[in-house]
Amino acid sequence: MSSLAQAFYLNSREPVFARYDAPRERSRTSVLLLAPFGWEETCSYRSRRAWARRLAADGHTALRIDLPGTGDSAGGPRDPGRLDDWIEAVATAARWLAADSPSGHCTAIGLGLGGLLAWNATLEGAPIHDLVLWNVPSSGATLVREFRAFSRLEASRLRRLNPDLKDDRTDGDESLMAAGFVLTPEAVSELKAVDLTARPLPAATGRRVLLIGRDGLAPDPKLRAAAERSGAAVDDAPGTGWSAMMAVPVTAEPPWQTIDAVATWLERGEPVADVPASQDRSEVAVVAPLTIDGRAITETPLICNGADGILCEPADHQGSSDLTILLLNAGAIRRIGPNRMWVELARRWAARGVASVRLDLAGIGDADGADGFGGDEARFYGPEFVEQLRGVMDAIQTRRGTTRFGCLGLCSGAYWSLHAALEDDRMDAAFMLNPLALLWDEALPTRRDASKVRKLTRLVTYRRVLRGDIPLRRAPQILGAVARRTMAAARARLRLGRDQTPDGREDPLGAALDRLRDQGKQGFMLFTGGEPLRLELERSGHLRQPARWPNLHLELLSAPNDVHTLQPPRVQSEVHARVDRAIERTLAESRSG
Repeated sequence: MSSLAQAFYLNSREPVFARYDAPRERSRTSVLLLAPFGWEETCSYRSRRAWARRLAADGHTALRIDLPGTGDSAGGPRDPGRLDDWIEAVATAARWLAADSPSGHCTAIGLGLGGLLAWNATLEGAPIHDLVLWNVPSSGATLVREFRAFSRLEASRLRRLNPDLKDDRTDGDESLMAAGFVLTPEAVSELKAVDLTARPLPAATGRRVLLIGRDGLAPDPKLRAAAERSGAAVDDAPGTGWSAMMAVPVTAEPPWQTIDAVATWLERGEPVADVPASQDRSEVAVVAPLTIDGRAITETPLICNGADGILCEPADHQGSSDLTILLLNAGAIRRIGPNRMWVELARRWAARGVASVRLDLAGIGDADGADGFGGDEARFYGPEFVEQLRGVMDAIQTRRGTTRFGCLGLCSGAYWSLHAALEDDRMDAAFMLNPLALLWDEALPTRRDASKVRKLTRLVTYRRVLRGDIPLRRAPQILGAVARRTMAAARARLRLGRDQTPDGREDPLGAALDRLRDQGKQGFMLFTGGEPLRLELERSGHLRQPARWPNLHLELLSAPNDVHTLQPPRVQSEVHARVDRAIERTLAESRSG
């Protein structure tokens, strides 16, 4: 069964971004799919999209939302009253879904925090009848403990890699932070006060609850007892695939076994007597009005050339720049950017008169394509992404009259920024944050791996052979692997510019940067500590030629090692400041030109 997909905003206390997948025929059940919090929300995003599409294919209406202060919704994580706003957003979404449901209610599927919110919204009168609760604890205090443990683990990892690293918070900031995500002291206090066992669900005829564990771990028994006390019929499922869904976005996979189990459970539900719909759909808006730094801006969902995006622009267009910035995916992270940095940047610059489009390109976030990348890093560097960007520029030029663009991205997004600038005359500037590669070569991962494999040739390895830790029969295979990887590394160094080609021609990277200079385009490149490309470019000498590339502005942050996606809040603040200066420089140079 084919489905229809839409994006819009629900008018809760503040605009709430929503994605809607529906069957072309009349829906059987309306399903509200609610996300977990923080890094788990980021990792599972593409999988939840696949789940929503599966629900629609099975004949159900599916709605996903970004909670206030997260994703593409309004607000920020430090705004007061977050828990109440989250519960109200869930209730608003449930009312909207129930408006045309034959039963006058919906089913909520909640993961982690999403399940906790679904239960509380039901208590507050939201038209949620059945609940699917996956890895949901019986109390908010448990969620806080898990987040705190994650925070300590992350801090320990960074200190191990950076012995001199100081605490990553400003004076007086008692917020709980993990992987760049923040829970304010107020939010922590509010969550710790939530106890589902103290407030059983309201009685409802035929209510069902499905409790799902996590990869073999049983659901919270206290939650089961609370659900049963409410009179609901309670089932359970093992929850296979949670860990795979919560892997880093490039390797995350949809939990099809659990999705199938939930589909079967939905099928077994007995029809509930029709309830007259009491909620119309006046709460939907196609454009979200926001106020940032006292200036009105708007955000509008759009689809351009297969990419899925959000156009963020000044509301009145008065004094607006003719430059539009394209904000690109950081690897497989959806268009909000690492820790939502692209949302903050887009809104800040819209208030200053510069429009932007934050984009999901093919196979990422909400864009069409495969449900995952399967860990294949090479798939991020295909030429089709640059062609897709050119189609996006065509669409934005038609819509806004824009003739000048800048491209900003991190990791593979930085690579696309450079190559879009090289291939399209409308691109004035490339803003490149922590690129892993500027020219893609299939031998690149091998070359970097080879630096680790070469340790096998050290004396300590031969001592291990003598001790018997490495069997002598494996010696030919080990030496062969070292030789192959060493040769591949040498070829990669040649192609990527560490040396000149045998006939004395310039290296490909130098030639690419020459083209950027000769086209009169600006380049901004920023590296945090320990980035492999930064170290390679220092060894090759590309970072020591400012006279050759005066248009290329290089920023080297004295940031901790292993913060590729800029998780620490202090790193984010510094990157924001430096990117702002780079955009200001681009605007000034274009005006003077």
